[in-house]
Amino acid sequence: MKRELTAIEIVAIGEELLSGATIDSNAALIAKQLEPLGLRIARKTTVGDVAEDIAGAVRAALDRTGAVITSGGLGLEFRQDLWEALLERWAHRGKIPESNRTQAEVPEGGDVFPNPRGTAPGLAIDDDRLGLCILLPGPPGELAAVLTDSVAPYLAERVSGGARRPFRRQLRTAGIAESSLADKVGGRLDDLGLDVAYLPDVAGVDVRLTGWSADEAGTAGALEEGARRLHEILGVHVYCEGTKDLAEVVGDLLRERGLAVVVAE
Repeated sequence: MKRELTAIEIVAIGEELLSGATIDSNAALIAKQLEPLGLRIARKTTVGDVAEDIAGAVRAALDRTGAVITSGGLGLEFRQDLWEALLERWAHRGKIPESNRTQAEVPEGGDVFPNPRGTAPGLAIDDDRLGLCILLPGPPGELAAVLTDSVAPYLAERVSGGARRPFRRQLRTAGIAESSLADKVGGRLDDLGLDVAYLPDVAGVDVRLTGWSADEAGTAGALEEGARRLHEILGVHVYCEGTKDLAEVVGDLLRERGLAVVVAE
């Protein structure tokens, strides 16, 4: 089935993610790969290695968006051709561990994505009633390879013809806490249909506005108005728009005025 997609959810699987032993970098990688296609990450859920929890998280994601990507926790129905491929890859190492048989298990009717960096393949299951579920291996290097080589092209064919892409404006602030900044902005941008994100850093807090549209013109007006309102609301706390850091902005101002800064220890 070739369905048209606009949003997708992520379910990250692994006890190590819940315990904090491993930081989940996979979700960020998936989002960065899929945003340019016009696929918005609607939600991310993390669950442990418990079958009921995984099934519940995937079912809930499919109910909300009709599409989900999981990372980690592969294995379902045995495929002899995949098992033979694993045997061939292990031939030079000696006997393959019997536990690797689970990496040759895929759902009936599922599409298999080869894994050039490991033994567990990626999978796609597209059900008319339930939706689209894509299962990726957990190790970041393997996930990245399968995602780039196979999954992104697979999803690109299924994105809605009028898919919206993200367009952004970012204002950088200093001298104001994130909570105070959010209080000031409040709901004063709600009518613009923009996503507002607060990104704290050592030097201050960035306010990022995101509009989704098929082309830049479709959201340019809202982003311009959003940036104008932020300048008005936050005043002197905004030190630039874009990606320059605070030291760079201060340096530019000093050069414009023919001034220099001298420090001594």
